[in-house]
Amino acid sequence: MKLVPLRQQEDREDWKLSYGDMVTLLLTFFVVIVTMSQVNLTTLEEIGASMRRAIKGDGPKPRYSLSELVEDVKRMIEEEGLQGQVDVGITPQGVAINLKGAVLFDLGSTELKPQALPLLMRLAGKLKDLPYRISVEGHTDDLPIHTHRFPSNWELSAARAARVVRFFIQQGIPKERLQAVGFADTQPRAPNTSP
Repeated sequence: MKLVPLRQQEDREDWKLSYGDMVTLLLTFFVVIVTMSQVNLTTLEEIGASMRRAIKGDGPKPRYSLSELVEDVKRMIEEEGLQGQVDVGITPQGVAINLKGAVLFDLGSTELKPQALPLLMRLAGKLKDLPYRISVEGHTDDLPIHTHRFPSNWELSAARAARVVRFFIQQGIPKERLQAVGFADTQPRAPNTSP
């Protein structure tokens, strides 16, 4: 039979006393920290409301839905007498407004026609306050152009798109929301049936 001294058995349980002291000190420390800090109920309510909105998905909503924008643009087209020359519809990328033929420009030109300005002004007024990006696409027919200013249809289509973008900037649309893209004759909007 082996006898173990009584003192050696007590030493094995001493850590519990130190651990209990440490936990008590930590609890006291956190109680002091919490009582010293000021709780601002307004801030807590704002944080709670923000979290509830984030969970519900109740964020800011645009003034117009895409379908409302399409209807407004169609009304403007009718008022300007441009039915048949302008198409409006919803695409996977957003709203597409296609101006056919020579509505905006004369053949080989980048100068906006005076009769197109009222429609573009009204369109810019509608688009100015909306949270959407605007991509202006320039297209040409398949007749090649070879001038000093426009060596090919690429330069002409890009210059036309850039001209409309500059007009929109002058009308107050933020330039950060605009982009100009030239497609030349690679994506025709209408068949070239002119002789």
